[in-house]
Amino acid sequence: MDDQANMDLDNPFDEVRAALSQAANKLMDAERDYRILINRCVAAGMWESENSGDVYGRECVVDLCNCNPGRFHRESLKEFFETLCDNILEMERHDLHFWDDVGVLPDERQVDPKKKGTSAVQFIMYSTVVVHCLDDLRTVFLNVFSCKDFDADAVERFACEHFEGNIYTTTRKIPRKTDLG
Repeated sequence: MDDQANMDLDNPFDEVRAALSQAANKLMDAERDYRILINRCVAAGMWESENSGDVYGRECVVDLCNCNPGRFHRESLKEFFETLCDNILEMERHDLHFWDDVGVLPDERQVDPKKKGTSAVQFIMYSTVVVHCLDDLRTVFLNVFSCKDFDADAVERFACEHFEGNIYTTTRKIPRKTDLG
């Protein structure tokens, strides 16, 4: 009998450890399968590799959970965009637009947890950075699209740090083609 079978299942910590171990193994298997599928799609010409000559731009999508809602206000988001664009993406910022309940009468504010929060669009020289923060759900949805290449891993790390959250889904750096016909 192996050590796992000998553990005291009356101990809730052993049950949690066993469940986490199983979940981690499933996650690693799923990520491996995903990478294999992407490689097959690239090889079959169904998905452009990042080094393809006809890639127009790249899109990075990061979903964060367990974030600090205290970071979801306009000033914090403005700091986020300044640091992300100026230091990480190294892209010139242009217009910044917010969508939230600031200045909205109390009886007209959003109360649905799937809508209550702040969204912002930061236009950049090469496209956009969009953030949706949901206060009650403590989630952040980040989307970066740019014609200029960028380090998606650095974007992911900075988003986690700034919003004090955890990755819910991994960054997906999606090459976008120019020839759509």
